[in-house]
Amino acid sequence: MNNKSWIVYTFMVVVTWGVWGAFSAWPTTHYGYPDQWIYIIWSLTMLIPCYFALRGQRFDFSGKAIFYGCLIGFTGAGGQLLLFKTLAMGAPAYLVFPIISISPAITVIMSLALLKERVNKLGSIGVVLALLSIVTFSISSSDGQQANGLLWLVYSVLICVAWGVQAFFMKQAANQGVHDSSIFGYMTLTGIILAPVAWLMLADKGASYPLMATLSTAFIQLLNAVGALCLVMALSRGKATIIAPCTNALAPVLTAVLSLIIYQSMPGFWAFIGIVLAISGSTMMVYSEEKINAVKATAAL
Repeated sequence: MNNKSWIVYTFMVVVTWGVWGAFSAWPTTHYGYPDQWIYIIWSLTMLIPCYFALRGQRFDFSGKAIFYGCLIGFTGAGGQLLLFKTLAMGAPAYLVFPIISISPAITVIMSLALLKERVNKLGSIGVVLALLSIVTFSISSSDGQQANGLLWLVYSVLICVAWGVQAFFMKQAANQGVHDSSIFGYMTLTGIILAPVAWLMLADKGASYPLMATLSTAFIQLLNAVGALCLVMALSRGKATIIAPCTNALAPVLTAVLSLIIYQSMPGFWAFIGIVLAISGSTMMVYSEEKINAVKATAAL
């Protein structure tokens, strides 16, 4: 955390994922584009940032890199596929997404317990506020569906655990000396490997869609892919206890602001509370870490 590059990459995650969130529903809303096709296109757009990440870098084929890369890749992409399946079952989105939103808490707990990361009192308050903001954003997206059965609950918990574990092992891999470019390379590979599974999940494999549907999906999902690369790079340089809740809290804030500007959609009560909590918590976290670094720098002189 001695250099400030983690702040830059965290900011880039917020920007790319915030814009992606504002437009992510566009292909489905305007063209009826299925989620499975969106996953397939996303997996292919990962190749673009992967190319730039690996350019001039040596791809790590060591057993350690393969282990961490595949673990991170399959937990991320597998969780995405499982989310599609869960929602296709008619699961209540207003309950599924709040459960999934708790994933940064898993990252924080694992980082505190296993990586021995520490934050001061101000930073701890910021983490709590950021985690609360994520939940309030999820509550604000309630669509009033009714719950049927309990299998969706099991799937939701599995997705939450998978994504929480994924972020933790991104940091663990960096601590073990695996370069972030190689990690992202394995994430890209595993995402593409699971693309045929998404194809098999398609209800109507012979359906055709306008070219604009595919192009708009590709552009939107490229933002998602770039954000994923920035997350890997941020976690390799900063604390997971700070970055995981910060990115998951601030990205919805930008999405809400863009939605207000583009769609003239005012945030509801819970979304407004989420915005306040996210900005407050993230500011506390960044300020607390920079204050700690300033004290260390002064002591080293």
